[in-house]
Amino acid sequence: MMNKFNWNDYKYIVSTGCSYGVVKSGITHEFSSMFPEGKAGGPGATEVESYPFDLRYDNLNDNVIVISCALSSSGARWQSDSSIYVVGKLLEMGVHSDNIYCFVEWSEFQRNTFTSIQTSMDKVWKQLKVKWNIDEQDIRFIDKDNKRIFRSQNPNEDEHDILTELKKYIKVGVLDSHVRVGVIEDEYYITPSQVPALWNPDHGDREKWGVKVIGENAVKDVIDIKLDLWGNHLLEIDKLLHTELMFHDYIDYIVNTQNFLKLNNIKYNFTFINSQFSKWLHQGGGTIQFDRKGLNDLVNQETFELQKIDTPNTKVEDVFTNIKQKFKNLDLSNIYFHNSDRYQRGGIDEILLDKLGPTIYNQPYMKSDDFSNHGGTDIPNFGLHPKELLYSFVWDIVASNCNFLKLSKQYLDFIETRFNQDLENTDYESYNGLTLNKKLNKQLWTQWIKNGG
Repeated sequence: MMNKFNWNDYKYIVSTGCSYGVVKSGITHEFSSMFPEGKAGGPGATEVESYPFDLRYDNLNDNVIVISCALSSSGARWQSDSSIYVVGKLLEMGVHSDNIYCFVEWSEFQRNTFTSIQTSMDKVWKQLKVKWNIDEQDIRFIDKDNKRIFRSQNPNEDEHDILTELKKYIKVGVLDSHVRVGVIEDEYYITPSQVPALWNPDHGDREKWGVKVIGENAVKDVIDIKLDLWGNHLLEIDKLLHTELMFHDYIDYIVNTQNFLKLNNIKYNFTFINSQFSKWLHQGGGTIQFDRKGLNDLVNQETFELQKIDTPNTKVEDVFTNIKQKFKNLDLSNIYFHNSDRYQRGGIDEILLDKLGPTIYNQPYMKSDDFSNHGGTDIPNFGLHPKELLYSFVWDIVASNCNFLKLSKQYLDFIETRFNQDLENTDYESYNGLTLNKKLNKQLWTQWIKNGG
């Protein structure tokens, strides 16, 4: 395929993960304010949004392309396959290995991702549209020469030519259906335990998720039902998998990806959605439990501050002893585990909780017209997605092996200062749009605990 670009004129960051795999947001200054300016939102949001390009980066000497191939609700199989696929494509295009860096956020070990047997589902796939480069998946161009960031998903500007050209080579997307199915070229991926439409697949549930069992579009109805049947068949298989087997597979995917990157001399760093390798307990009688505490255990109900809790730190390899040898295959020098007096072997949740506290999960979709009547479904807890701009701290802490893109201390200090200002400011519900003030946060938290956490 001919193109007008010399691919080695650029540096490449390949990132993947689940819905937490959005480190692209932290390094390209993606910001959505909690509130528009006005009664609820203060004037600081405009200042955050317009923070100067030159001050964000520390000695940016290259034009950088960020290729995010994350997929929400996916498991380790997707993270492994997608990162290997995109890095492999870049190498096929002639990009030198020293121009590529890979960042992987590994999701929860129990998310078993399956691929389709193409012959049995081929007719279904041919009748459904694939949406390429949407949601967590995106290609962005950090243009140091023009001091701009171009996004392939931005509807308000023309797409940069280099992004249009790259999309001809890299085919990562999502099936346009009510069931979340990731796509890499002609391969289809589903993590059935993470698809709500499969949990209670009766007529009413399918209608709830926008699927007609009988309707004008009969062909689509049949396709949707076939997707349900396929997903539910895999969900039944998923339920039969033993925890130990899932963890063996989990480590295998990490090791396979690690070995591929090492074989091709690609620098990389790995981290996790949150702690997966610690807090494993023997409960007696052969029962083993994953005992990671939720935020309701970690937050002091009076002060709304994080507190230390006294729980055993049992490593997974000490519980599943036959994992020990396999665990030794992990190159821990390239894996970031967050350790503190609260957490052991933590990931993104623990990094940001220790850095900024329990209000990191405030998102625009959490707001309601009357906070006192908020039902509590989106109140802070593990897995409820830290604010996108806060991934700048994740990048700064985890991406130690990327030698061509560093965020400046001045920029990181600015974000932290503005985040803390939001907490303390009582004149606005969210002065800078990064989080809600303490009063509202505590109100939401109290309501959540009242509703049963």
